[in-house]
Amino acid sequence: MTRPAPVGIRHIAVVGLMSAGKTTVGSSLAARLGWALRDSDTELRSTTGLTARQIHDNEGTLALHDAEAHELLRALAEPGPNVICPAASVIEDPAARLALAAADVVVIWLRASPAVLAQRFSSAAHRPVYGSDPEEVARTQGELRNPHFAALDPITIDVDRLEPAAVIEAALDAILSVIDPEGARGPGDRGGPGPAGARRLSSRPRRRHHS
Repeated sequence: MTRPAPVGIRHIAVVGLMSAGKTTVGSSLAARLGWALRDSDTELRSTTGLTARQIHDNEGTLALHDAEAHELLRALAEPGPNVICPAASVIEDPAARLALAAADVVVIWLRASPAVLAQRFSSAAHRPVYGSDPEEVARTQGELRNPHFAALDPITIDVDRLEPAAVIEAALDAILSVIDPEGARGPGDRGGPGPAGARRLSSRPRRRHHS
């Protein structure tokens, strides 16, 4: 069942560090809501013919991050509604941060500890390699990026102790508090309210767009 976007909301952005589970959660949200999915890795391959690792290895980190920010801005420029899974690097880009802070964007931050992220780091061919110690890479990236994620006033879900299905339910519950303020789930929705850790949008103030 496709749920219409509530007035004023066109995009849901699922953000977090690499291996936080953005694609897993975002693709499930898109399927459950009936909205389009815009995943960074997929969009990069579609527009450039290259994987993130290939761009990183051939052109460097800055070129990759520029391409990832471009894909986010392109997805946010669509009329929507869509669910966007941007690369973790986009939060370092000032234009991307400004776009994510827009009033028509709901941001879900999947927050995870460096230890958990390191355990999840994949050796998949499409992912760039940033160092030999995954936990140190995650810690360094978190120190730089997490304050920017937090500044977006996102729905924050701590994923360390949650199975993917529980994270999805927590995210869906928070999103439905905007789409369906009374908390009703349609016949196609499974489960009850998500676990603690997801801030309900009905209780959070609307973000303002600061230039």
